[in-house]
Amino acid sequence: MDRPELHHEAFDRELALLRAEERIGIEVGFIRRRPRKIEPLQLLKAFCMLLPGSCPSLRALATVLSVLCSEAVSKQAVAKRIGRPWVEFLKQMLALLLCKQLELKPVEGLFAAFERVLLHDSSVLPLPSVMAPYYKGSRDRTGRAYAQAKVQAILDIKNRSYLHCAVTDFTCNDQRAAADVLTFVGPGDLVIRDLGYFVLGILARIADAGAFFVSRYRHGCLLFDPNGIPVDLVEILNKEGHLDRRVCIGKAERLPVRIVAIPLPPSLAQKRRRLLRQNRDHRLNPGKRHLRLLGWAIFVTNVTEDIWSACEIREIYRLRWRIEIVFKA
Repeated sequence: MDRPELHHEAFDRELALLRAEERIGIEVGFIRRRPRKIEPLQLLKAFCMLLPGSCPSLRALATVLSVLCSEAVSKQAVAKRIGRPWVEFLKQMLALLLCKQLELKPVEGLFAAFERVLLHDSSVLPLPSVMAPYYKGSRDRTGRAYAQAKVQAILDIKNRSYLHCAVTDFTCNDQRAAADVLTFVGPGDLVIRDLGYFVLGILARIADAGAFFVSRYRHGCLLFDPNGIPVDLVEILNKEGHLDRRVCIGKAERLPVRIVAIPLPPSLAQKRRRLLRQNRDHRLNPGKRHLRLLGWAIFVTNVTEDIWSACEIREIYRLRWRIEIVFKA
C-alpha cells in the first residue's frame, strides 16, 4: 500500500471544527473512556482518506492509523472499534458538518419557536450496471436500465443531528417516502421539505401531531376560503401581485393552511417556464394558468403570521436549496 498523504488541509480544517464536538461520540456510545491508542477523530480521518479509493478494509485502516498515530495499530484493534456505535458516530458527525456548511446563523433566531427543525431530502447515487437488478434506476430511449440508489435523509438542523437515513432504489420516489418523517415528528417540530414530498394526507398528520410544516404549493390543488368558496389563485395574484392568507387546501382534505405567494424576478420566472416546457414528462402538459403561476414562489404552511412573516418563510425555505447542494456534494 502506498504511504498515505497526511497533510490534507480540508480534513484537518474540518477535524479542528469537530474536535470540540467529541461529546457526540459519548452520546452515541462510541466513546466510553479516554482512548489509549486510537483517537476517534483520527479513525474518522483515516476512514475519509480511504473513501476515494476502493472499499476501506480493516488492514488499510490500520495501516493509515499507524502512520497518523506514529505507532503500530493492528487490524484487530480497528475491528474492535467498528460497530453500530461507530456507524452512529459517522452519521452524527456527517450531520454536524452538513449543518456547519448551511450557514444557519443568519436564520437561527427564526427557529426559536420550534423544538426541532427537520429537513427531509434525498440524493441519487449512480451505481455499476451489474447492480441494476437490486437498485432499479431510470431507462434510456433504448430501454436499457441504469443502476441507481436513492438516499433518503432526515436531519434536525436546529440540533445538528441525523434522525434517519435509508437507501432504496431509484424507483422509490420522494412521494412514497413522504410518510417516513411521521416516525420522528413530534409536538413543536418543524418539517421543511421539497415539493416532491407533497402529500396532503401526510401534511394533515404532521399538523395532527402538533407539528408545523413548510412546503411549496403543488399546482392543481384546490383552494377554498373558510366559508368553502373556491379561491382562484391566478386571479388574485394577477390583481394583487402577492398573497398571504388563510385558506383550506384539497377538495376532500380541506386542510387549513396559510398560503404565501412572493413575486419572482422576471428572468427567474422565464427560466422556470422554459425548464417546465422542456421537461420530458409529457404528463405535465403545462397550461397557461400553470405557466402564469411560475412567476411567484408559492408556499403552504401552518406556521402563523406572529411567528414568521412572508419574507421569512422564503428565507427559511432557501435552506432546503442549500442542503440539497451540500448533500449532493
